[in-house]
Amino acid sequence: MDIFIIAERDYKKDVIDYLMEHYLIREHWLKPGFKRITKDWTLTDNFRLVPENVEDMLLDVFKHFNIDYSNMDTRNYIEYEYPFWQKKPEKEIKALTVEMIIESARAGR
Repeated sequence: MDIFIIAERDYKKDVIDYLMEHYLIREHWLKPGFKRITKDWTLTDNFRLVPENVEDMLLDVFKHFNIDYSNMDTRNYIEYEYPFWQKKPEKEIKALTVEMIIESARAGR
């Protein structure tokens, strides 16, 4: 009788490795070297991406890890810029962390 042990996927390592491979952040713009991404990083503060690039990054990560994002409203996490003639909605922007992406990859949604 054969016994198979199925190892649980290390989503934390997988997500952080993927982000390190595709979305590197330099330590300093003039010097070589990159910052190490941690689970506490937020997409807007640490990655310093504009809203359009945050959306592109999320779509890329969601597709790579087969995360269902059909119920996600990015307006909860990304502060969009509005033309001066449009009233900006009064909505509290929540921080979207790498840890939240890791949990989403684990849950598949």
